[in-house]
Amino acid sequence: MASIKEALKYPFANFARLFNYWWILVPVWGWLVASGYGLRVYEEIIKGKDKELPAIRPFTGLFKEGFFLIVVMLVLQIAVFIIALIPLLGWVGNVYYILIAPVLVAQIAVTKKIGDGLNVVDASKVVFNNFGEWIITFLKSLVVVLIWLIASIPIITMVVTIPAISWSQSYLWANYYREATKK
Repeated sequence: MASIKEALKYPFANFARLFNYWWILVPVWGWLVASGYGLRVYEEIIKGKDKELPAIRPFTGLFKEGFFLIVVMLVLQIAVFIIALIPLLGWVGNVYYILIAPVLVAQIAVTKKIGDGLNVVDASKVVFNNFGEWIITFLKSLVVVLIWLIASIPIITMVVTIPAISWSQSYLWANYYREATKK
């Protein structure tokens, strides 16, 4: 299981790649590339290549994979929104989404299929068969976010800490998925 220290160090192992996050500032094309790169980060960590962030180039596939991820997240968000309109069930739907979202991202990163990004049954099995580890990963993720937020107090550091939050959390959740699916 990944440690907080490893998650905090991961984005900085190749400092220049930390800034690949900022492709998100380029309208439309950048959103898709940044989303695809996020999937590449997950995929590489799940494969065990977790020493540093992967190279963003070649761009081959990033655009398409980013599109798939955005479609999956939109479908899930619409479903959660509709469920949220139902009293009490809406709260349960939001909690359930929080539980399975990192696993759904990992599934689409591994298989590159939209269907696996929407496969809540398999995601639920991974989460509930490894619920103790999920809670530990969630708590570690909160600690990492808190550390990076404190580091963001001098506003200028946000250029680094915002991407670091994303990549550190990806590191933790992708490692969770790798360990959970080994069993």
